[in-house]
Amino acid sequence: MATDEAPARRRHAIYGTVFESDFPFAHRLAAADGPPELTFTHRPGRAGGWDDEAPVWSSAVPGPDGGPDCVLLRRPGGEELLRFGGIADFRLDGERIDGWVLDARRAWLAELRFLGPVLAYWLERRGLPALHAATVAQPAAGGGARAIGLLASHGGGKSLLAAELMRRAGGEMVADDVTVVEPIGEPPGAGGFLARPASPQMRLSPEDAVRWTGRRDLPPIHRDHPKRRVPVGGPDGFGRFHGRPVPLAALYLPERRAAGGIEVTRIAPAEALLALMAHSFVARLAAGAGLQPARLATLGALAEAVPAFRLGYPDGHRTLAEVAARLARSHLWA
Repeated sequence: MATDEAPARRRHAIYGTVFESDFPFAHRLAAADGPPELTFTHRPGRAGGWDDEAPVWSSAVPGPDGGPDCVLLRRPGGEELLRFGGIADFRLDGERIDGWVLDARRAWLAELRFLGPVLAYWLERRGLPALHAATVAQPAAGGGARAIGLLASHGGGKSLLAAELMRRAGGEMVADDVTVVEPIGEPPGAGGFLARPASPQMRLSPEDAVRWTGRRDLPPIHRDHPKRRVPVGGPDGFGRFHGRPVPLAALYLPERRAAGGIEVTRIAPAEALLALMAHSFVARLAAGAGLQPARLATLGALAEAVPAFRLGYPDGHRTLAEVAARLARSHLWA
């Protein structure tokens, strides 16, 4: 990835964070003009001087090189390194992240790691949990906007339901796959929670991309993944992107079923906390790093402050409009 000229540095925004970087991102990111909270630089090769450090945590999932997919290393002063075997190293030091891309042919994998677990972990260290959730905002009756989060793992249908909500008047995407939540007040969460905006892009299957956008020319996420990059907002995008933090009004656990009608059932905070833990994005890494007590307190406050519901509905596209209409008619969206 080395060139004769230094790569241009640009400012982007994701998860409510402005960062400056020289990385040539393929992912559609929101442009940012404000002062950066984080800088990210990259270079070819491998981070030196870390081979003698004992791992603080290792993933049980194997990576491309046969070793752990991710290893967390830490030095006494607090400097940390996330090593993704066969892909990239990322050194985290305060408001700076340095990256090393082991193989230029896998730069797209390095990009996915940085925009996913690396940034999520950097935010977790600052008390901002990341959830596997799509989030959609809509104007509130009293002014401003409120949002709901759809908690589900990959394949859970959250993007399809979010897309249907976005088709409704006023619906704006906050996040497609990973939602970072920010506690308000003291103690954290006493004043509720904000959902931070991710990036103006969705990931949909080729069939669903055509269904919602009418376009067959959208590129795949990467060469090994069939889903398409769907731009959100702007003249070429689907729907609108909500680029500001928005109060989180409710959490839903969508469950697609083979049969039956639409069922919405509120769950108790204790059950909601278990769901939040199950749908945390980098839960094992955060726990291995020693962040679990603080993040459990934050997620517990989230479960108490924001009502959570189980949402059961038939599989397929047939009832999506009805499900979205029911959510839009609820008092949360009034």
